[in-house]
Amino acid sequence: MSEEIGGDSMLNETALSFGEMAELLRDHDWESTSLGAMSEWPPALKFAVELALPSHAQIVMFCGPDFVAIYNDTYPPSIGTKHPDALGRPAREHWGELWDDLEPLLRRVVETGEPVSAKGRQF
Repeated sequence: MSEEIGGDSMLNETALSFGEMAELLRDHDWESTSLGAMSEWPPALKFAVELALPSHAQIVMFCGPDFVAIYNDTYPPSIGTKHPDALGRPAREHWGELWDDLEPLLRRVVETGEPVSAKGRQF
């Protein structure tokens, strides 16, 4: 079904073999997002998702020009009823109430390449 990281297909089989989010990621219509088909994702994005999925830390990544949300199994409790609809959707749609605070942080990462911390914030 999928190939190892760096292949032309999807994420590696191990990353997509366990957990609710792995199933949701496999089944999501990524072609309808700004990220496009999973097979077209850059290797760095595939690798980041492979690292995030099995993590026990709450991880959400906002990717692409409209900051599409990708997160792991540990993250949904922090967003409550926004899950699973927030997966694969632009951040502005599901974090609208926080957008004035969140957007500058995300833009800073894109513009400077510097990581940001969201400690004490409701993301």
